[in-house]
Amino acid sequence: MNDLRLRLATEADLAALVRLRDDAARWMLARGVTGQWRPGELDEDHFRRVMADGEATAFVESTAGVGEGARTGLANVVTGGLFAAALFLTPVATMVPSQAATPALVAVGFLILAGSVREIDWADHTIAIPAFVTMLMMPFTYSITNGIGMGFITFVVLRLAAGRGREVPTAMYAVAAVFGFYYLMPALGLT
Repeated sequence: MNDLRLRLATEADLAALVRLRDDAARWMLARGVTGQWRPGELDEDHFRRVMADGEATAFVESTAGVGEGARTGLANVVTGGLFAAALFLTPVATMVPSQAATPALVAVGFLILAGSVREIDWADHTIAIPAFVTMLMMPFTYSITNGIGMGFITFVVLRLAAGRGREVPTAMYAVAAVFGFYYLMPALGLT
């Protein structure tokens, strides 16, 4: 199994994305394309939610790329460039109804599950249950990030309950704690 390498985006990177989004909004407004975005109205946190790209999702995507051999960073540059170019095609994408994309998404989901589920050690409940919770929570919460977070928390809790807490890496405890706090924020009135 590949090691999970986390890459944290700096505030400068995020600010650059917001500026790029603002430039795209100005370009669209200048050409008479109306949409939900106006230049300068979104901060970084709101931008993350609008673009539907959480930090954990970026980590997963990056790890998948590294697992396929993209280690130099060129794949990230090409992907970023293609996404930047795709910003201008947003009005075209909104013309396709979501019902037309559903069969393709079901096929992709099936292929992912068919290849990955076989590799899960179903005999070890401290691995199988978190994997199941992760797969279950992603569609129910409409968020890959929430699914992964629940899987991390479940993994840590089950390993501790089974007396195998020393097998859990320290970083996994930290990530599970951060996700736990994230899920408690609404109850604490912090959102």
